[in-house]
Amino acid sequence: MEAIQEFLNNILPLVRLTAIFLGAYAVLLWAASVLWAYRDIRRRTEDVSVQVLAVGIVSLLPFLGIPLHLILRPPETLAEKYERTSKKSFYDAIWKNGLYVLNASVLSNPILFSVHIAIRSCADTVKRVVR
Repeated sequence: MEAIQEFLNNILPLVRLTAIFLGAYAVLLWAASVLWAYRDIRRRTEDVSVQVLAVGIVSLLPFLGIPLHLILRPPETLAEKYERTSKKSFYDAIWKNGLYVLNASVLSNPILFSVHIAIRSCADTVKRVVR
């Protein structure tokens, strides 16, 4: 019986030290998740109230907040939204200028697109000269 008591007395400081390290790791993991949520929501919206709400959820619900943030956050970043709208306006400008005969492979390849523009400008020049 004394051997078990002595073993428990020897292992107790090790258990306490392990508990302290695990607690410190959990706190660091929580702080990192709050920082990540802050940086993520700043990239996704300019609305300050949404940013405060997202960081508040993650900070008040330590390990449940990140899944909630992933479910509730806006689907695209501001950069992706800007890129999508600029591509749309680019395609709209092409359509308005009569270049709608292009297919997607020509539009996505800058060399083919440049060649197409050069040929089109040459054709326009020839039309003006012939008139």
